Amino acid sequence: MIALLRVTALLLLALAMLPLLRRQSAALRAWLLITALGWAAIIPLLQFVAPSWGTPFDLPSPLADGASWNTLLLIWAAGAAVHLAVLAAGMLRLIAIAIAADPIREGVCADLALDIAAEYRVHAPVLLLEANRPTLPVTWGHWVPKVLLPPASRDWTPERALIVLRHEIAHIRRRDWLIQLFARIIRSVYWFHPLVWIVCAQLRLACECACDDAVLRGGVDGSRYAEHLLDLARAFVQTRGPAQAAALARRSTLEYRVRAMLARGHDRSQLHRASVVALATVMLTAAVATAGYGASANEPRSVASATPPRRLTLLLDGRIMDLSKEWPTYPDPRAGIVEGARFADAMR
Repeated sequence: MIALLRVTALLLLALAMLPLLRRQSAALRAWLLITALGWAAIIPLLQFVAPSWGTPFDLPSPLADGASWNTLLLIWAAGAAVHLAVLAAGMLRLIAIAIAADPIREGVCADLALDIAAEYRVHAPVLLLEANRPTLPVTWGHWVPKVLLPPASRDWTPERALIVLRHEIAHIRRRDWLIQLFARIIRSVYWFHPLVWIVCAQLRLACECACDDAVLRGGVDGSRYAEHLLDLARAFVQTRGPAQAAALARRSTLEYRVRAMLARGHDRSQLHRASVVALATVMLTAAVATAGYGASANEPRSVASATPPRRLTLLLDGRIMDLSKEWPTYPDPRAGIVEGARFADAMR
């Protein structure tokens, strides 16, 4: 219970810092959220090594018996297993899509992908795939990164192909696939914590905006970029049924992204090493301080309250006594001694 309060405190700190960084680059906000999520995930381990400080506190346990704790643990394990199974099913679905898709090795998109990957210094060759049904562009994979394009990409203008590929390959350059995979695993473990879901949603949005900034840094006008983005979303919605289109509209982040594209005075720079180290240090300090606050409440309150060890002592008369429970009873040294004449009579 105390560990969950510490995780909550760290995530609240990260969410409170987001409005302060609204004019900073989206890459910086994404780094803030991923570091907060990472340090929050290991707070249960940090609380064993963090120095204790502050007023000790202890919360009464709402569950008194062991059976209730076992039931709660079973519910948590079932929820985590379901979320991890959904994540595994999604990865298997991506594998199936990659097998069914056709690779794109020639054309405008293939040439642009090579040039953009070289400009971004991507660690591995990018594999372009053409889906067999309408879809939005999707990127996944780390060792063999893949970009899935809709069948309509054959008729894209060079400008639209450049915008889409700059955005998708920026995901590869930033290793957003690994970041989102890590966030999904943490969310599966903390599936019951609403702040973890909020932080993961904000992290996904910040990653998208960071890739939008990469496109805008390449010289693309914000209004033209927003126009192409809306056209892609409109074409996708028109090919789906009413239910899928309504669900997409509820989950869509297009409005926020378009506002960010058209905003003036926003920092769109890349993430600098000094900012990475500084922000990671700040969040680590906050995590250690949070993990150490009130940590003495988990330690024994005093030596007297602990069970004393048993001390078995061999006495001079051959008896073995447990001195941790009682004082030994020694024989009276004056027993059997007769004074004066009585002593002499006793010797006759």
